[in-house]
Amino acid sequence: MTWIVYMCRLPYPVQRLYPDKLVETRLANLENEVRLLKRQNRGNSKHEQDDENDAITSDSTRSDVVAHGELDETHASPDATDGIGSIEFMDENDSAYFGPSSNITFMRKIRRGLTFVLKDRSIQLDPVPRRSRSPPPASLAISRPQSPRSRPSDPHPNGTSMADSLSLPSPAEARTLVETYFATTGVLFPFVHKATFMDTFEQARRANFRTLRRSWLALLNIILAMATTIESTLFISASDRAARAEVFFARSEALCIKLTMSGTTLETVQTLLLMGLYLQGTNRSVKTWNIHGLAVKAAFHLGLHSNDFSRKFSAIDREIRARTWFGCIVLDRTLSMTFGRPSAIPDNYIRIPLPEGLGFSSSKDIEQEDSEALSTVFFNETIKLYKIMWLVLESLYESNIGSQGGTGMLTMTSDILRVEQQFMEWQSSLNPALTLITAKHLSTDEEEYSLSKRLRVILSLRYHNLCILASRPFLDFYLHRMERREPDDPETSMILQLGSRYCRTCFESATNLIDLIHTIFHSSKLSRKLLGAWWFTFYYTFNATLAIAVVMLIDRVCGSENQSISGIPEATLKESLDKAIDCLPLVDPGNQMVSKCTQVASTIRRYLELLASSNGLNEQPMVSGTIAVEAVDVDGIDAAVVEFPIDPSHIGLDWFHQGFNPELQSDVVGGLYDMDLFC
Repeated sequence: MTWIVYMCRLPYPVQRLYPDKLVETRLANLENEVRLLKRQNRGNSKHEQDDENDAITSDSTRSDVVAHGELDETHASPDATDGIGSIEFMDENDSAYFGPSSNITFMRKIRRGLTFVLKDRSIQLDPVPRRSRSPPPASLAISRPQSPRSRPSDPHPNGTSMADSLSLPSPAEARTLVETYFATTGVLFPFVHKATFMDTFEQARRANFRTLRRSWLALLNIILAMATTIESTLFISASDRAARAEVFFARSEALCIKLTMSGTTLETVQTLLLMGLYLQGTNRSVKTWNIHGLAVKAAFHLGLHSNDFSRKFSAIDREIRARTWFGCIVLDRTLSMTFGRPSAIPDNYIRIPLPEGLGFSSSKDIEQEDSEALSTVFFNETIKLYKIMWLVLESLYESNIGSQGGTGMLTMTSDILRVEQQFMEWQSSLNPALTLITAKHLSTDEEEYSLSKRLRVILSLRYHNLCILASRPFLDFYLHRMERREPDDPETSMILQLGSRYCRTCFESATNLIDLIHTIFHSSKLSRKLLGAWWFTFYYTFNATLAIAVVMLIDRVCGSENQSISGIPEATLKESLDKAIDCLPLVDPGNQMVSKCTQVASTIRRYLELLASSNGLNEQPMVSGTIAVEAVDVDGIDAAVVEFPIDPSHIGLDWFHQGFNPELQSDVVGGLYDMDLFC
């Protein structure tokens, strides 16, 4: 591979980064951490000089770039949750807040509901003698590789030259990655002006990348990181792809973060936004949240929110400023939903007009126009949809404040009706080129790929995911009833009458979403490029899987012998759940985060099968008074047969001894204390 270098003055050094040294880096950092723990145990307040020198030497090869003098926490080990907040990893002394809309809180409710029901069924069923030898626990004891906290770096580690540290791929490879970005992420989030960026790129190339702005270099590196991490091929594994992307991300971070402390530019805000998008595909939820906070503060600093302030800029600058501001809003709504936290940008702060496009007509007939037109219309439709997301979070989830009182169910019901009205108005106003698409339409369409089809698929996934979020409070209501078993009051009786409808609505949205993804994955003629970044696709798929599983749980626990709550046939529920779990590992094969969440979903399905057997549905064969549960071998731990009556502590759930980590849903199955996925 040919490499070129660029020169740039920096107020601090940047270290050499090589993907092939990531394993050695992990080991070196682990050794350093052991040394540190030994010193702490001895009660010494000072570090010996020899050990300190060893730590500095080892740190010179680590994968994260740390500016000299930064705190240890700057590059802490992977968080207890992933960057998009799907699931949790382990208990933390200083636990973070994940509010009502997060998958983490939803998983906690699922865990509590399942725990209560499993314990309750074990009491009701006739006891079965235990085997003489206790079987090994059936928990998925998955351990996350530890990444010790990084130590401050030496000003000149190992004599690394500035030129080596600030290296770039060859111009041809860099240009290919940049083009990949603008054909993928750049279409979905069009706040970086391609023409302007490519002009700067060509000028830099002709000058051999010797005279450049730090802010532009930071933006270039995060664009390279995004292009690398989303471009899946058969020739590179998920881990290698992530390692390569991390090199570019670390350089971008080193170039950008310091700039935000002394001043900011539009390029800096764009870099921070892309860093936030990138981090959602990692296990660094804390950094994801904090980077987004920096982006919003920098946007306010530049006055991107003010229409009056932007009037002094040229037309194209006003347009890019507006797009960047709406990029902040879209990411803010996304993180508020996934992390379950209050939005940083209230809806009444949004007063500038929607993006208007850059040099194309405003006609609704854009089917034959360029990608810029489609991209802008798609971005605007997303902004309108996420305005409904604000309404959902504000009215149905109390803006994720997490107050004890909460709104009454009757008030919530009227709010859901209002949200449904907003959904209908949004759909009716969609541009004809971007109407929602169904799995049936995809399967009959002979065209392998088109930009219009891709944008329709992604917009449909976003819509169905938001519909699930809007219906989920009713699922929460039933999960709560599983624990409490309180006598029904008049309000509860009325809610139960509505519950069937909204369970079906949630199930329909979840199955529509799963059917789209399943069709793309299992079609010989459809391209996987119809989907967006893998972590967003996985979040939508995992969220829909949980929704289907909860509807099945509600039917099996709260329904009567002759009438289920949802009114959905048992075979349909089971088929949909199987299809959803089948899709999960296909989102990004070889990705450890995807594998862990797939195991969690599979375990929930097995417990639902146990419940079905206790209800007499006979989904699992009975063997000598026990129910055979599929054996699982994870990290050398074998899960064998689980006996009835169900004893959750015997199964290995450990839900009564450990707090539940919602992001990677590690606690759903005992032992998953170190997962990090989507909040």
